[in-house]
Amino acid sequence: MTNHSTSIVFASKQVGYSCLKYLSAINEKIVQVFIGADDEDIRSLCEDNGYDWAICSRDNIANYLASAAPAGWLLNFWSSLILDENTLACADRRLNIHPGLVPHCRGNDSAAWCIRQDIPAGVSLIEMEAVLDAGAIYSQMQVEVKSTDTGKKLHHRQIDACIELFIRDWLKIRAGEIVPHPQPEGGSYFKRKDTNQDRVRKLDDLPTGKALARWIRAHDFSPATCAEIVLPDGNIFEIREKT
Repeated sequence: MTNHSTSIVFASKQVGYSCLKYLSAINEKIVQVFIGADDEDIRSLCEDNGYDWAICSRDNIANYLASAAPAGWLLNFWSSLILDENTLACADRRLNIHPGLVPHCRGNDSAAWCIRQDIPAGVSLIEMEAVLDAGAIYSQMQVEVKSTDTGKKLHHRQIDACIELFIRDWLKIRAGEIVPHPQPEGGSYFKRKDTNQDRVRKLDDLPTGKALARWIRAHDFSPATCAEIVLPDGNIFEIREKT
């Protein structure tokens, strides 16, 4: 029998920690939390609040689902694991925080592609379904793209907006005061391989003018990654913002 007042949470990194902390503050009934292997702060938060938790893996999820009663909500706060239909079926409703203004930038690396292709940036609370990032929209928040933004700078503002939007609207969503609506047609979808292919360019394949500036800024996630130019002799030069 479904307990409509309970939630199963998938939480990772800053978004996961901040949203889970908010839920603990409002005494949300959380029956299980799945966390990333390196999310020590979330593990401590779970233990402090008496939440059952496990490392997010397909085996651990399967073990939990084998004996768990259906929950009211499945909440995904920045977990990178793509959930299968069996997992999605463990709750009546499924909410995902996505760092993109869907239908724009579904998939990966939305900050990079918003800058790269001059696409509106933002964050969305969407219903999870089998097709990745294609679910109905609960609510959204636009994030300004500044002329000086690198991918990393925009990404960090999207993270802040994800947390702000969830805290702003969760109680209304849970109460049914915010009803999800289908995504508009069109938009865009990007995979990580698309980003990696675009990030490394041969010298004679570089964009020009404003597109060149957007390409450089979009892929600057220093110190992790940045735009790279492959010269005819095979040497590679990295291009990033001067610090």
